[in-house]
Amino acid sequence: MSDAADHRTRVARRIIAVLVVIGLAAVAIVYLPRIASGNYHRAAIERLASDALGRRVSIAGPIELSLLPDPQLRADTITIGSPKGGLITAATLKLDLAPLPLLLGRLRATRLTLRKPDVTLPWPLPGGAAAVAPPLWLASLHATIVDGVFRLGSLTFDHVDLSIFTGGPNAVLAASGTLTIGGMPASVTLDIDNTGGAAPAPVQSTIRLDGNAGRMAFKGTLDHASVLRGTLSGMLAGLGGTSGPVDFHGDLAADGAVVMLREIDARVTDPRIGDASHTRGSATIVLRPAPLLRLDLTGARWRIGAGQTMLRRMAAVLPIAARLDLTDSRFDHLTVKSIHADLTSDAAGTQLQALAMSLPGAGSLTLARSTTPGEAERVRIAAPDPARTIAALRASYAWLPAWPDGLGALTLTGHLRMRADGAIDLAGLKGALGGKTWPRSGFTGGLKVRPGRHGATMAADLAFDRLRLTPAALGALRAALLAKTATITGPIALRARTLDIVTQAKTAPPLFTGTHLLIDGALRDATSGGGVALSLATLRIGQTLLVGHGARRSDGGIMAARWLITGPDAAATLAAVTHGFGGKPPPWFGLPVWHHRFAAALVAAGPMRALHTGLTLHLGAIRAAALPVIDLAGGIATGAVTLHAPNAVALIRDLGGAAVLGPRNGLDWPGAGSVSLRASAFLSDDRIGLPDFVLSLGALTTSGSLSLRLGDRPAVAGSIAADTLMIPAAGTLLHLAGAAMAGKVRIALPRITAARIADAETVVARHVAGSLALGDGAVTLGVDRADVAGGVLGGEATITDGTAPGLTIKAHLQNADAARLAQDSGIAAPIGAGTMGVAADLTAHGTTPADWRKTLTGSVMALGSALAIRGVDLAAASNALAQALARQPAHPADALLRTVVRAALQNGTTVFDTATLQGAVAGGVMTLDQSSLTGTAGSIGLGGTVDFANDRLALTATLQPHLDGTIPAPALPIDLTGSLDHPHIVAHRGASPP
Repeated sequence: MSDAADHRTRVARRIIAVLVVIGLAAVAIVYLPRIASGNYHRAAIERLASDALGRRVSIAGPIELSLLPDPQLRADTITIGSPKGGLITAATLKLDLAPLPLLLGRLRATRLTLRKPDVTLPWPLPGGAAAVAPPLWLASLHATIVDGVFRLGSLTFDHVDLSIFTGGPNAVLAASGTLTIGGMPASVTLDIDNTGGAAPAPVQSTIRLDGNAGRMAFKGTLDHASVLRGTLSGMLAGLGGTSGPVDFHGDLAADGAVVMLREIDARVTDPRIGDASHTRGSATIVLRPAPLLRLDLTGARWRIGAGQTMLRRMAAVLPIAARLDLTDSRFDHLTVKSIHADLTSDAAGTQLQALAMSLPGAGSLTLARSTTPGEAERVRIAAPDPARTIAALRASYAWLPAWPDGLGALTLTGHLRMRADGAIDLAGLKGALGGKTWPRSGFTGGLKVRPGRHGATMAADLAFDRLRLTPAALGALRAALLAKTATITGPIALRARTLDIVTQAKTAPPLFTGTHLLIDGALRDATSGGGVALSLATLRIGQTLLVGHGARRSDGGIMAARWLITGPDAAATLAAVTHGFGGKPPPWFGLPVWHHRFAAALVAAGPMRALHTGLTLHLGAIRAAALPVIDLAGGIATGAVTLHAPNAVALIRDLGGAAVLGPRNGLDWPGAGSVSLRASAFLSDDRIGLPDFVLSLGALTTSGSLSLRLGDRPAVAGSIAADTLMIPAAGTLLHLAGAAMAGKVRIALPRITAARIADAETVVARHVAGSLALGDGAVTLGVDRADVAGGVLGGEATITDGTAPGLTIKAHLQNADAARLAQDSGIAAPIGAGTMGVAADLTAHGTTPADWRKTLTGSVMALGSALAIRGVDLAAASNALAQALARQPAHPADALLRTVVRAALQNGTTVFDTATLQGAVAGGVMTLDQSSLTGTAGSIGLGGTVDFANDRLALTATLQPHLDGTIPAPALPIDLTGSLDHPHIVAHRGASPP
């Protein structure tokens, strides 16, 4: 019984103990949260938490203790201090508590959670690894940090989520989780062993950036002096373009002042080309007074764009000061042989402190940052071959225009500012174009460039003391400015005290010199029509002033252009301009017409294919104007042309035509009067024409159509219809013909008409229709019809070129008034009436009309009808002879003949029904044979010579009166001698005229 009772007693005791425990637990569940929560026992709980953590703990927010489902102590807004420095603040601290010790009134944490902590640790860590050695109570604790901020010295890590495990005899600290470095998510692990030992604590850590962006690993030690040593290695993924990953390693040493990474060896492989860049050097992070990363690197085959991306990413975390020495590196499509750069970079951007780099074409660029705050960097550019340099740079900077040929080398220095929007400001420029084998031109000024997606805007202001250009360079500059697709827009101001057009040879004098050049304009963007706009352009050429303004669109159209050139001597201006473009002034620049004050004005507006222009010229007393519409694309211009000069003779003389004015100084030809031209005109690449013109030149008035085909063999074609066509003297004609044949111009005027042709004294012909041809060393004048002396003239005359020009005349005249013909010919033939027809086939040669008369050869035939010869009365001679024969024997004596001759040469007139004159010409002497005049009163036979060269006659006229009956009349010979215009008459056998 006693055993059973004892058993029952023990069971009862156990039941009572369990009930007591349950009761106590129930009491604890009910009352402990109420006791622990609130502010009743805040100080006690803070002391309890401080004792448990080994740190000073302050709780500013509410405190809660919950026992279900697991015991937890939660406190908000806490601060945890460290006896060796550092501070931790957290939004929430939560401790998972062991239940049994809690029932016994003790706190033993099994898990620590800090939500949104802000952990601040000094660097160097006081005591080194000992500063992070976990307290003994934490040996079995699992700590968790949620969305925290870690500050280690000046370094900050955001959004930190870590799980921390501690324990072991050597106070091992192991942590893993995620954080954000400079906005980049990363996962991290950290293992620190032997934190409580005397030897340096081994440290291993890895960081992996999200998205396979890169990784870093460290293996080393942390000693009690807070010196971290070891090896850092890693990989960063491609940093831009086609760059491959960056593999690197180096030796790390860090203390409280600096973090040094030495013996850096980094490689980047470009997967596209299989090339690898190689970088060596060192990196130092200076921690005080503010964190700064110093880089000292040498590299080869860098991709500059990828390097810039890497620097920007690094600078977003830590400011950088770098010194770079690079070789054979690429920027986009450009290979740079050498680069030396000192730069700084932070989150706000990158600034170059100094730069020296090579450029294509053996060029170089150097830049030095000013030591004075606020001042711009000093830059120097040298390009011995700027065309090659810019051509290579255009692969990366497409907005760069092509560099014109012929400008030579380029050097410049100035102050450089790089704006935040990418604009480049070059101020205080001093530079030069040319040098060595090219003409040198120094300049000053400023330049602003703002690159864009499809080009760049620019503002340029350059001043040259002496701008020296070759003709080729000038042409290339013009072509560049007028390019249809402009890559640069913006205002341009260009000034030059002196402008020289020169040859490439340094010692040669300038071809052309101008002064006071001013160009104020702009390269316009596409929205404004593109092209070039000039607000003002001026240039002085000696005493000549050129001034203008206007705009040319990129499609070739012109907007409101106005140009004026004026000066005291047109000849000097023309010679200077022509010589300036490398040409030799033609001889006609020396003509007197150009030695006058002149002014020429041009206005233009309209599209490229229909440009409306107006041109006026004042040259001395000459006034000219033109209103063409120009098709610039087709090279064609059409419009009205006018010209006026008050004195035709003076104009011909000023044009070098004094020789054609004759002995009477132009009164014979062209006669007194002015010059007036009114015409429609056209001009093309290969032709100039006046399709409809009216010209008054002295006494000459003509109209028609003319065109000149240009080229190596110019040719004139067209037709002329003249009212009065003045012809010069024979000597003048020969001079004009010789000048025409000496040139290259060919003339084909198949239709020339004139109401009248006149010389200085009289009208030579009327109702003329003919032609004129010049070419192949000959001038041919054809006459289809001309009313001459009441008859109709036809034929042609040809002058051939040579040392002794030749003349050929083939002409025929029909039904001419014999009296007028004799009068006009200058031969004293006593013809009072009748008609005459003449045919001539003559040749001559020589350089003067006198030579022609001496060498005249050929034949002449004339046929007359009803010719009335004054001074010959054959009827009277017949009566006298009949009376004498009636009184005298059959064979009369000389006295009888004298009586008959005297009667025949009385002041009477004999009409001859027919007349035939036929002569052969040789050496300027015409010999008459088979020449006679026959009528009812008798006949006259002619024989002898006419010497045109010496103006002499030697003719014998045999008079034979008509006698009724069977007795023949005796022949009565008469000699005609002397000059052609005053012949002498001598009768044979002693007979003499009355």
